[in-house]
Amino acid sequence: MSEFIARNSLDFIVGDVSRLLRHGLEELIGEAQLQITPGEFRMLHEITFRGPERQCDLAAVMGVEPMTVSALLVRMEQRKLITRIPDPEDRRAKLIASTATGRDLLEKVKLLAQEVIAHATRGLGPAETRNAEAALHRMRMNLVAGW
Repeated sequence: MSEFIARNSLDFIVGDVSRLLRHGLEELIGEAQLQITPGEFRMLHEITFRGPERQCDLAAVMGVEPMTVSALLVRMEQRKLITRIPDPEDRRAKLIASTATGRDLLEKVKLLAQEVIAHATRGLGPAETRNAEAALHRMRMNLVAGW
């Protein structure tokens, strides 16, 4: 019985939901033949939403290692989804910016992500969805703030 309780604890449920959302998005992206991973989608979203930013700042915002960001950016730059532009405050540094191609792809994937969320929240009312988002947002903020 304790195994059943553990599998339905918050940490397992959040992990499972995260994995299933990612899998659903990967499936729809594959069907649409958009050639982007969920990680690249998240990166492209951050770059577009935040505006041009340094690679190290992107890594910090996303909570990943700079080398992970570097590998993503190389692939994305090769596909002309992002570009590197001079940093006006430091001529030695580069800022990462989305391209028109990247922004167009982002819009297509956002529609697919909305489809996945609509499927995941089927049967929930608007208030339940808002409450779930608020609770998860608070948990994320608590964890980001550190121990």
